[in-house]
Amino acid sequence: MLCDRDPSGRTPQARTGGWQPVGLKKGLAITYLREFVHRRFGEAAWEDLIAELPRPETEILRAVEPIGWYDLGLHADINRRFCDRFRGGSLSIAQELGRFSAEQDFANYSWILRIASPLFIIRNMGMYWRRGDETGHLSARMNDDELHVRLSDWGIVEPVLCQRFLGYLGRMLEFFGPVTTLEHHRCRAFGAPACEFRLRWQIRSTRVDHESTPTMEEFVRAAFELSQYDGFDDLADGIVHLFSSCSSGSHVKLWIRDADNGEPRLVRSTGESHEREGNELRSTCCFVLWSGERAVGRVDVTNASKLTEPFRWTLESLLPAIAATIERVSQASASRPRDADAGAAGLAGPSDAMAGRLLKAKASWGLTDRETQVLRLLALGNSNKEISAKLRIEEGTVDAHLSRIRSKCHVNSSRLVLVMFWSEA
Repeated sequence: MLCDRDPSGRTPQARTGGWQPVGLKKGLAITYLREFVHRRFGEAAWEDLIAELPRPETEILRAVEPIGWYDLGLHADINRRFCDRFRGGSLSIAQELGRFSAEQDFANYSWILRIASPLFIIRNMGMYWRRGDETGHLSARMNDDELHVRLSDWGIVEPVLCQRFLGYLGRMLEFFGPVTTLEHHRCRAFGAPACEFRLRWQIRSTRVDHESTPTMEEFVRAAFELSQYDGFDDLADGIVHLFSSCSSGSHVKLWIRDADNGEPRLVRSTGESHEREGNELRSTCCFVLWSGERAVGRVDVTNASKLTEPFRWTLESLLPAIAATIERVSQASASRPRDADAGAAGLAGPSDAMAGRLLKAKASWGLTDRETQVLRLLALGNSNKEISAKLRIEEGTVDAHLSRIRSKCHVNSSRLVLVMFWSEA
């Protein structure tokens, strides 16, 4: 179920005439079936299995690609034949196949645990489903220690595929704790309006795994994953965990420009906040999220010494995409994102923090009153045009003020001015 969306777009394979078209499903599920047969029964067994189908279907299955899209009817047919051939029609082997598929997913996509807690994954199961299936609506909810999953409007009614999915769900949850109950208690094959699954689960931890630093490939793939989220809460959670994962679990704070007053508002934080480690004062590394002509937010990473240069460079290159995603999701969100508990994080209110930093910047950089006003509006996420309108000065004058500020800071961009402004010594 966990699979990347094909960046080149979905190109369906040619439909065959062996069944009524019912929708498309990604070929990854067939490649897992093929690998399962190879390991359990030998490579020749797979050839014998697909040879039972009409020649066009056999040729498709020989050339199946994980990112290709194939008739859901073909998926159902080969899974039914698989159960009939190797277990005399028993559906128990379909559950075994589902468990194997989950193991392969979490081996290939282990990076998702760098940014996602178990509950995060459950909340987004519907999105993961849509990446691999053209039809069907999947929803999941937790009720104490029970997970309830509902699958409706799938393009096919097939008990074999239901049992495979049940096995997948059970093995997926076992990565986070033992599963004591596994039921498919309502099925469309027996007249129910939707397929429903119930699992009782003893979750070990709801925390994200930060015990080991991800590889650079895992890190980049996790960042790409974030760009696909549409919910602000999940996006914010993912961003702080992404930054924390590459800095050995350091304290990370995500600030977003408030739509009402333009001031930065703390929306997420993660990790433990300690001012000192041993006798050394921890420093904060600031990453400004700049989209188009404005700053839409920033990420503060405490104890920046744990952030290695390769990860720092990679983060810098990913910032524009992260900022653009934040702006897109924020604009599309119908409701304001929930506030984090700034008091618990040991932080002053945004107005106090802004005033203190402006006084410090004015003194240390030697800014004039007007330059300080321009800097304040820049830090609040205003574009040059908006600063011009608010201060009632020409846009060219704003450019001149910003040029002098950059010169006094010894940097060559307004984004770097904000990095210096928000970074702590």
